[in-house]
Amino acid sequence: MNDRNPVFVSSSSVRSVLRNQFLVIVGDSVMRGIYKDIVALLQNDDLLDHFELKSKGEFAFRGDKLIEGGKMKEMTNCIQYKEVRQYRSDFHLVRFYFVTRCFGEYIDTILKDFVQFPPDIVIMNSCLWDITRWGPSSVKMFEERLPRLFKALNNCLQPHCLFIWTSTLPVHTDLHGGFLVPEIVYKKHTLRLDIVEANWFAQKVCREFERDFFDLNYHIRDLQEKFQIKDGVHWNSVAHRHFSTYIISYIADSLRIPIEDNFVYTNLEEQDQEFATDVQSFESVEYPQNKSKFGPIRSYDVDFRNCRKKISYEDLR
Repeated sequence: MNDRNPVFVSSSSVRSVLRNQFLVIVGDSVMRGIYKDIVALLQNDDLLDHFELKSKGEFAFRGDKLIEGGKMKEMTNCIQYKEVRQYRSDFHLVRFYFVTRCFGEYIDTILKDFVQFPPDIVIMNSCLWDITRWGPSSVKMFEERLPRLFKALNNCLQPHCLFIWTSTLPVHTDLHGGFLVPEIVYKKHTLRLDIVEANWFAQKVCREFERDFFDLNYHIRDLQEKFQIKDGVHWNSVAHRHFSTYIISYIADSLRIPIEDNFVYTNLEEQDQEFATDVQSFESVEYPQNKSKFGPIRSYDVDFRNCRKKISYEDLR
């Protein structure tokens, strides 16, 4: 792939692949960035801007709604932080849950949502918080809880649901910013190795439970130096468009939906420069209060399936 003029999945292709699909994305701030980029792609081919990627808990983003947590409650950087977002159009429904643990009481509430309102596609990753922020036994607890998650998924997901566990992305050896709280500073130089082991363990669990494991870490192995921002954890908008391209292509292949057009982005010089000087952490920045035109939405939109229009397979192309 040409670094200067990369070929990305197009907005029209994303709309076709996700048409009449209820997509749920579960994970940390990197997964929130993936959610935001997919929401952006459902509208046009524009990349996210720097502020959109760094913002968290805002009341609205490109027509979506904050429906739980975030700025409706206290904004924190602790393991109790919650954020649920949702984007809805006539033919698309995408929801995001922020989680800090792969399995626990809060995940139980999400699984109950899956039973009540079954998703068609679930993309999930939970690792960085799991193996760093839950005490000295964090890694051991992650290895104990991940199989429990997959057992629970067997009881709450519909047979047709495509569940994808994405590998955790690499981190830099010199981490800093809001993610690196004082209690885990000692892990900054070895966390990358813990991630490798966690990814190996996760793919083994996926194989055992016959769930899809998508190794996004492998696909972006050459992007870290150029597109990871200075905190060593998060990624810029060009990287996120790469992520979306790989993920949407994987979903399309799984659902046997052809992708017939792509979008060539030809103006990355300015984008590269914007992120080259960034040294602030995503999680440590305070943001102005955004006013949503929808107001605070505390309940889920649950009538999406009732407003679906019947379409043929040819309409998806």
